[in-house]
Parts: sequence; structure tokens; C-alpha cells
Amino acid sequence: MTVTNKESAKYEARFFDVFVTNLITANIIAVKLVGIGGIVFPAGVIIFPISDIFGDVLTEVYGYRNARRVIWLGFLCNLLAVVAVKGD
Repeated sequence: MTVTNKESAKYEARFFDVFVTNLITANIIAVKLVGIGGIVFPAGVIIFPISDIFGDVLTEVYGYRNARRVIWLGFLCNLLAVVAVKGD
């Protein structure tokens, strides 16, 4: 099966969306505490490594330039989420 440029762009956009969503979610839930097996730690410890893996895959599959663009987009979306949550 051959992947066309249109299909590739569709998958690329979805992958970028998942990365940014994961990054924002990790930063929002970082203050929540989770207890597993009697050990209590921040919930972001579970979610944030997933975004790191996504960042590595972005770099390997889509190249350094695209990965850097998406990481900056994630940073700006995080900033927007902080402003929206703060509300003052």
C-alpha cells in the first residue's frame, strides 16, 4: 500500500495534535498526586515521559525542523493554557 502526500499530511497533523495535547495535559495534571502501590507521586510523572517519546519520534520521522516547529507550538499552547486557567 502506498501512502500519498495527502494521507501522510493527515497522519502528521494527528501526530502533532496528540503531542501538543499530551504536553498540555502533562502540565495541567502535574500538580495532582497519584498513589500506586503505596507510593505517592505527581501524575505528570506518568504522562510527561510519553510526550518526550513523542518528541523523539517527531524528530526521527519528520525531521528536526518539523519537530522544532511542533515543540514551539506546544510551548505556545501551554502558555495559552496557563493564561486561560489563571483567568485573572
